[in-house]
Amino acid sequence: MIYVLIFLAVVTGLFFWFRAESKKKLLLDLQRAVDMVKVGMYVRLRVEYSKQYESEFAGFLAAAVSNEVFSDEPGNEEAQHFLNENKSLIETETRNLSHKQHLCHVLTQTIRARSVIPFAKDKHTLETSFDPINKLKDYGILIPGGEFPKLNSFYTLATEFYQTRPK
Repeated sequence: MIYVLIFLAVVTGLFFWFRAESKKKLLLDLQRAVDMVKVGMYVRLRVEYSKQYESEFAGFLAAAVSNEVFSDEPGNEEAQHFLNENKSLIETETRNLSHKQHLCHVLTQTIRARSVIPFAKDKHTLETSFDPINKLKDYGILIPGGEFPKLNSFYTLATEFYQTRPK
């Protein structure tokens, strides 16, 4: 009888361990897909902005617009300074993204998919959950309605978006 109890305890422990590992892998895969969209967007914007601005400025602007869309903070002091000095331009360029239908679709699906990460990590607040969605809505980027993306189709969308970025 004791062997049966030990066996059941081991099986139960393995079940919960595999489940926790599967959740971790799922979240890592989801974050990688979101990161692919971020990089794909940054590269597209940098190429576009390089036609109007010098290279370094175009890179900062592309990063700042990408950060604005994803509600991310600047990565360093130089990027923070750029944000402070060019807030109006960043907002204008972010608003201009609303005219790019494919990009709006990709960003809408990405923000929807990304919204589950804080909940899955038990680190959600209303702000972390809705700020990116509301921001896209305010900029006219969010496509209203539609279903939450299925993970496999989101991975495919993110991969295709990343792979088709300008070189």
